[in-house]
Amino acid sequence: MDIWQVITHLGTSSLLLPVILLLATGLWQARQTAALRIWLAGMVTATIITLATKIAYIGWGIGITSIDFTGISGHTLLATSVLPLLSVLAMGLSGKSGLPLVALMGLLAGAVVGISRIVLHTHSISEVVIAWLLGAPPYPFARARFPARRPCRNDPRSRVSSGRLQRSCR
Repeated sequence: MDIWQVITHLGTSSLLLPVILLLATGLWQARQTAALRIWLAGMVTATIITLATKIAYIGWGIGITSIDFTGISGHTLLATSVLPLLSVLAMGLSGKSGLPLVALMGLLAGAVVGISRIVLHTHSISEVVIAWLLGAPPYPFARARFPARRPCRNDPRSRVSSGRLQRSCR
C-alpha cells in the first residue's frame, strides 16, 4: 500500500466519526459543554457546507472551473477539525505550555491529509485549501472555552511558588 493512501485514511469518516463520538463523550464527561457545543457546531456547519458543495457538483454540475473546484475535501475537513482536539485531549485538557504546539501538529496533520488527497488526484489544491480553512476554526474556538486551571491546596504533587504550595487544577 502506498504511504499516501495510508495518510489519506487518517481523514476517512469511517475512522474519524467514532473518534468524534469519543471526543464528544470525553468533553461531555469532563463537563466541557461550552467547548463541546462550539466544536460540534463548527464541525456540523463545515460538514453541511462540504456536503452542499458535493451535492451541487454531483447533482447539477455546479463548480468553479477557473480554480478547478468541484467540492470541498471531506477528508481534509475532518482531519483538520478532529486531529488538533484529539492531540490536545490526549496530552491533557489545559494548562500545559506545550499544548499550542500539539494543536499545531494536529493542524499540520490535517494539511498532510490534504496533500495526500492532491497526490492521489482525488482533489485539487483549491478544494483542499478551502477544506483546511473551513476545518481549522472549530478547535481554537472550542479551546478558548476550556477553563483556566486553578490552584490546588494541600496537594503533595504541588510545586512551591511564592512560599506556598500551588498546583494547576481543574
